[in-house]
Amino acid sequence: MKILGVKFKNLSAMNGEWEIRFDQPPLADTGLFAIVGPNGSGKTTILDALSLALYGETPRLKNPESGIINWQSNDSYSEVTFTVDNHVYRSKWSARKVAGRPDPPEMCLADCNGTETILADRVIRVRDRVAELTGLDFKRFCRSILLAQGDFAAFLDALESERAEILERIIGPELTREVEDSIRSQVQVEETRLLELQEASAAICLPIRPESRHWRNRSRTLARSCWRSIGFWKNAKPRRTSSNAMHF
Repeated sequence: MKILGVKFKNLSAMNGEWEIRFDQPPLADTGLFAIVGPNGSGKTTILDALSLALYGETPRLKNPESGIINWQSNDSYSEVTFTVDNHVYRSKWSARKVAGRPDPPEMCLADCNGTETILADRVIRVRDRVAELTGLDFKRFCRSILLAQGDFAAFLDALESERAEILERIIGPELTREVEDSIRSQVQVEETRLLELQEASAAICLPIRPESRHWRNRSRTLARSCWRSIGFWKNAKPRRTSSNAMHF
């Protein structure tokens, strides 16, 4: 999934229409960029607009239509254009207030390759189809594309003994277990190979050849490396950063 642009109107404190194109200069010419500004300037609103257009949800608002429409306005929308395998799609969320109360939001997902074709036009259907196309449901999107600022700050300030727990909460226990299982599986493969080499060496009863010594040392090195990787969660020492970063 690659996000090409986001366009939104009357979200939170950002009144009026706003558009950011990630596929055009100057952002297209940079591999990494940051969203910076004082509190209340709208940094998080941009991230809210992304998740709102794709999933109809935001990490910080349970019912976004009740709190994200600008208080001076009666309507708002968020629209994201993205690609999956070079196929272009556009997902849109919109809501309006009637007599000061928000109506149920609407969502629409369109295929934008050549003639625009509507793929889904209900909130749940759009959310499910986006997850199907991208392989990311709302939770995975938040953990891989959007990382809550508070969670990241807590990770940076945590003691080494607490980092594993915080990181597991950020990326989820499922992904943590997948990484650990992968490392353990690699360790078992290398230990089995080492044992086979040791048994073969003992059976031959000949001086150890240079190539046998090489494979034995390599297996031991890989095994030690894998076990050290298992302890990554506790021993990681990330660098501190002062701004929110986005990477697509």
